[in-house]
Amino acid sequence: MSKRKVYQVIGYLNSSVQIVTGEGKKRIEFRGGSRSPKLTYGQFVTSDKVVQKALESNPLFNVRYKLIKIDGKRTEPLIIEVSAETKISQLTELNANLQQKISEFEEKEESDGDCKDLEKELEGYKVQVTEQAGEISGLKDIITAFKEEIEELKQEPEEELNIFPDVRNMQAARDVLVKEFAQDMSKLPNGAAVLNKAKTLKVQFPNWKK
Repeated sequence: MSKRKVYQVIGYLNSSVQIVTGEGKKRIEFRGGSRSPKLTYGQFVTSDKVVQKALESNPLFNVRYKLIKIDGKRTEPLIIEVSAETKISQLTELNANLQQKISEFEEKEESDGDCKDLEKELEGYKVQVTEQAGEISGLKDIITAFKEEIEELKQEPEEELNIFPDVRNMQAARDVLVKEFAQDMSKLPNGAAVLNKAKTLKVQFPNWKK
């Protein structure tokens, strides 16, 4: 009994590849990719053993597309979340593989002469390389921004606040300033004076209803 296999394009919303079977050349379309409501990549599903064999022996296998399910079971763990650093590493490796494939195709093109199908595959590689390079650059910018923000926060002195939630009126607030912070009561004649001094001393009375 034939197994139902699901193939998914790598790093590309929708794409297509050309395979060769006993019946000749066949164009395989990976469709269904979208950026919203969540990012999904195009897929191709088949139970045809001949097509499966051609796909898995194609030099683009695991470069442009990969096998993700066999009879409904995943062939690899489902990754829920990937850090920006991990994503950059993955994209950089894939980008390098694509660059290598481009070089191989260009050399083959020079030796084989005019080949329109080869040119289409080559252009597809180049588009992927450009898109992935842009994504890598964007992720690196995000990481840099986060690191800069973290460094700024580290350099800022941590503000120490003294909070007194039990204080509910001016008299109690003034007593705290006098007893806890050795302030002169004569210089705290009213609520405004108490609040100003509290602000200077970084003291807060969150439950004092002014």
